[in-house]
Amino acid sequence: MVELLLVLLLAVTAAAVALAILRRVAGPARGRGARVLRVGLVGAVCLASVSYACFLISRARGMMVMGDIVARAQTTDSVVALTFDDGPTPEYTDSILDLLRRERVRATFFVVGGSLAQHPELGRRIVEAGHVLGNHTWSHPRMVGLPLAEVRRQVDDTDRLIRLAGQRGPIYFRAPYSHKFVLLPWHLHRTGRTNVSWDVEPETYETSADAIVRHTMERVRPGSIILLHPWFHSRDATRQALPRLIHALRAEGYELVTVPELLSREGVRSEPVSENTGSHADVRPA
Repeated sequence: MVELLLVLLLAVTAAAVALAILRRVAGPARGRGARVLRVGLVGAVCLASVSYACFLISRARGMMVMGDIVARAQTTDSVVALTFDDGPTPEYTDSILDLLRRERVRATFFVVGGSLAQHPELGRRIVEAGHVLGNHTWSHPRMVGLPLAEVRRQVDDTDRLIRLAGQRGPIYFRAPYSHKFVLLPWHLHRTGRTNVSWDVEPETYETSADAIVRHTMERVRPGSIILLHPWFHSRDATRQALPRLIHALRAEGYELVTVPELLSREGVRSEPVSENTGSHADVRPA
């Protein structure tokens, strides 16, 4: 409701400004019908424009209306962060952890609270293996238009389970589909949380293992945060690509670190992303 009221307020303000400009340029409308038509047209155009602008802001990877968001770390060091969204699932957790252990890679897992509640031992296993748990909400909704109480539940209840899994230090947050507008950024800012986005998302554009590796290597650079979804049966290409991607990154001289390690390096600061801000392929198959 608060977010809808904000959009309406912006639209009314924009409509008033547009109407004043139209009057100055075209002169006053003659007749009641002409005035009503002019006001209606201006209002409709402004509402559509403001709504679209708010929509773009709500899903931008490197921008929030308040609080801290990072999509890429600006650094000259050849370091990148490998991040996994959704899960954990019992079908694939062990195989993913075994691969990371063999490759001596520590990653960041942005987990869903509901899945963690069903399989708390998987969260503990991830932490015990030296990886980092991040918060990807309780049920993976689009975090726009939800009441504040639900925003708090989605974030805080998941944080609680992440702590029970043994995670220490700050818990980084990632908004599903990168959707956020007012209430979520306000809650994150009020509670001192950082929203971690990404700048490389190969699965949004590619469906084969070869293409996922190629897409990533064409776009990665120092400080990149790479987004992958290895958890479900439909993500077999991602799991096939993962060891090859690790080898390719290392062949190019990149060190793979966790998100906290990436952001704690001296001289690292957040950097906005100017490229495509569309939502990623963060669809959770059944």
